[in-house]
Amino acid sequence: AVESLTSKIHLVDLAGSERGNSTGVRGERLREANNINRSLSTLGDVIKALGNQANKATKRHSQRSFVPYRNSILTWLLKDSLGGSALTCLLAAVSPLADSYGETLTTLRFVQRAKLISNDDNVNADSNPNAVIARLRAEVKQLKEQLAMGTLGGDDAAASAAGSPSIAQAQAQAKLEAEVQRLRARYAEAEKSIIDAERRAKATEVAAADAAALRDELEMSRRALQDSGVEARALEGRIAALETQVEAEAADAASALAAAREEASAAERLQRVRHEA
Repeated sequence: AVESLTSKIHLVDLAGSERGNSTGVRGERLREANNINRSLSTLGDVIKALGNQANKATKRHSQRSFVPYRNSILTWLLKDSLGGSALTCLLAAVSPLADSYGETLTTLRFVQRAKLISNDDNVNADSNPNAVIARLRAEVKQLKEQLAMGTLGGDDAAASAAGSPSIAQAQAQAKLEAEVQRLRARYAEAEKSIIDAERRAKATEVAAADAAALRDELEMSRRALQDSGVEARALEGRIAALETQVEAEAADAASALAAAREEASAAERLQRVRHEA
């Protein structure tokens, strides 16, 4: 099967998150530092919630804490990197000066909580929907042929039973008819799986086109609003949400296709057993 591998990297620099009253910055630099501190505060809440989940999992506690990923654009973009499928590296910078004792202690506590987070990194491999649909169509064609062979076999068995009826022949006829019914059911399920897969693939293409359009819109907004980052951050949030939706729909389509392949394989094994018998 044709697969596509996807990956992404986030490089986040939180430099300048020290307290404003200790640095003496004013104006634009102060506003920038305040924005960084707000994002860092939300990031700390997320890491604290994930650390609590790790502690409860260690103690076999069933209740899960709510993780506030949506409280800021930063934490929403870093959702995969924090407790998701990713390799995450966190670098903490501290100062040896006595005046920075408070910031150093806070940073070390922040890192200590982050060490409790457990990520589950997996290869992001998605099957090509077109290749899977083509394979499903081939399986449906094979099921049609098997169904036709089973129907003809059933007619021959019925004619033989009419000439010299016996209990064994009646049982064989009933077994063959039941197998034909199973093949028909598998065929119907496989056709339904193909329709669902095509629908999901089309929805994924539409969502991807929408995401591309939003990226273009974001780029135009960035050029027109270089002095204001509010609109740009809102557009980035919309793009991130849409990309998450696309990934979820692709995962659902892959699950549906995998189930359809399993059912078609089971029907083929059943037919092989019948021929061997």
